[in-house]
Amino acid sequence: MRFVRNLFPLLIPVALLTGYLNAGGWWLRSGVTLSCLALVMLVWLLRSRRRDLVFVMLAFAFSIAGDSVLGRYSAQPMGFLAGVILFLIAHLAYIKYCLLHGSPSRPVFWLLAAVFLSYYAFCLLPAVHPWPLNAAVLAYIFISIFSLSAAWGMKERSFGKWLFVVGIASLLFSDLLISLNSFMGISNFRRMIMPTYFASQIFVTASVLCCGAKGDRA
Repeated sequence: MRFVRNLFPLLIPVALLTGYLNAGGWWLRSGVTLSCLALVMLVWLLRSRRRDLVFVMLAFAFSIAGDSVLGRYSAQPMGFLAGVILFLIAHLAYIKYCLLHGSPSRPVFWLLAAVFLSYYAFCLLPAVHPWPLNAAVLAYIFISIFSLSAAWGMKERSFGKWLFVVGIASLLFSDLLISLNSFMGISNFRRMIMPTYFASQIFVTASVLCCGAKGDRA
């Protein structure tokens, strides 16, 4: 019962996401991540201001900035590059959070590297231009797969850890769909991009809410 009560605040971002998917609107779109950021900040304020949560808040803040840039300038290569860099910084913040609780899983990293670097070499390398954007995409792939392997390697064995893993995996999947749509011209899964992106933040927030009551993290 306590577990359900801890997750009850997630109704706010879920309601905003539902509204955005049905009606659109920038304030609903930005409100999903802002509400997740606010919930994590509340946990940070009420649970002894644990320093690890600062990196989750930074990840959300840079995600908001990246989403704003991509929403306005994604048609311009340099605008897309700026958005990629902002999301890359968000991943670095997630990685720092994970490293405070463990070390990356090498099997997961090498498995993901084999899959995604093959995808890059055969599909994205010849398709992404100009070269600064191509280089940023490659760097983003490395950081993304390292982020998921770091999440998998966290020492916690609670349900909250796996909520976090699902959150980072959802972000990686959303990024894959973006690359298919933007660089490969495959738009079949375009409608899934934003739901999986926002689901990633909701799952990460759920992890914080689930574990925040324990006060047992760094």
